[in-house]
Amino acid sequence: MPSQNEFNTIEKLFRKKYLENEQQMEREHGQILERVKGRIEHIVLNYSKTDGTFDERYQDRIEQEIRALTGWYENEVEEWLTEGLEESARLAIQAEDFAARKHIRGMLDQYEGKPRELLSRAIEDPESPFLLIPRYGEGLPQSVRDTVWNERWFDGNTLSDRIWTQERVLRQNLQGMVEQSINEGRSAVEFAKGVEEYLEKPGTAWTTNIRPSITGKGSVKYNALRLARTETNRAYWKGEQLGHKESIIVKGTKRNLSASHPLDWPPSAAFRGYDEECQYYAEDDHHGLGPGVFPAGEAVEDHVQGLCYLTSVLLEEDELLSTLERKYAA
Repeated sequence: MPSQNEFNTIEKLFRKKYLENEQQMEREHGQILERVKGRIEHIVLNYSKTDGTFDERYQDRIEQEIRALTGWYENEVEEWLTEGLEESARLAIQAEDFAARKHIRGMLDQYEGKPRELLSRAIEDPESPFLLIPRYGEGLPQSVRDTVWNERWFDGNTLSDRIWTQERVLRQNLQGMVEQSINEGRSAVEFAKGVEEYLEKPGTAWTTNIRPSITGKGSVKYNALRLARTETNRAYWKGEQLGHKESIIVKGTKRNLSASHPLDWPPSAAFRGYDEECQYYAEDDHHGLGPGVFPAGEAVEDHVQGLCYLTSVLLEEDELLSTLERKYAA
């Protein structure tokens, strides 16, 4: 007999696949940074003098090379995020379709007569009332991806704007580090080490004197992965919530705290009578549907780098059969 728990277990398994994809994205971004470091080494070799310092006669040319490098990095990050957003949306949609199919097929095994006819009709319907891909086509993950890509945040910026901002900061910092190296007569090798630290380590970890001028924004790696985690999570949530909203099986969307959610919060984090904001959304009975449960597909979106996750709340079987009977009454 199918159950709510089995449905949610499938959703959690696909969520695990999503988290594994995040780890793959981190590895892919590491490969992009390795190529950045390779191009920095190329600049060092081509424009340093015999004493190891930069040749100031080529400063303009070095800056042109850096501009080309950061433009290349921006394009690579756009492609990397595009693929990550689409895969995240695809996994979320697959989770809902797979769980729904398994649930309905499980119900088929326990019913005869009219209820079985209704369930069979629903699962064979080309516009099935609980499956997304048969109804909207294989292009649905790309549509979710595009929605995330073009959506404006509270500050008015799109994802493209954020990537462009990161590229601008990277370009300004690299050019500033070149200028600092030339003005202070520091070696091009020290410049390369400083760049490597800027790419991958937080500011407090710098061991060289060649440092970026725009600080307080984390390393290039940190900023890129922070952006990726936030945006791919949004794509996954949107795919899930679309599945919930469009499914005849689902009556609610439950927001859940991550197992790694912190327990100790300062008084300043208090939110509407709870220790902090996520706890409020996951534990308050907002709509009389139960703790953390929102109408299907209407859960409040997670914050930046959030770890909360969603699960479906299903109709009771008699409710579902009544709904199918009304739908196929003709």
